[in-house]
Amino acid sequence: TARAIPDEEIVERLFFPLINEGFKILDEGHAVRSSDIDVVYIFGYGFPPAKGGPMFYAENYVGLPKLLERLKFHAAETKKKVEANKTLLPVDYFEP
Repeated sequence: TARAIPDEEIVERLFFPLINEGFKILDEGHAVRSSDIDVVYIFGYGFPPAKGGPMFYAENYVGLPKLLERLKFHAAETKKKVEANKTLLPVDYFEP
């Protein structure tokens, strides 16, 4: 049965993986600063400039400890649902 999904969870599930990918881009050396990634999201993908970009949002509104904690939480929840569904192939791609 369907459950009510709070707005905060929707934001977390949509933007936190996007932000996590941004940090992976930094870690791999493809970008020098997080603001470089925000420029791409704003001018390349149409992210609203008034919001400052997803990396700005993470650093100034969410905080890195909360971001990591929530990414791990959603990964664990999703992994449980996938493992419970025996019709899906086993895939372990849930690590933040």
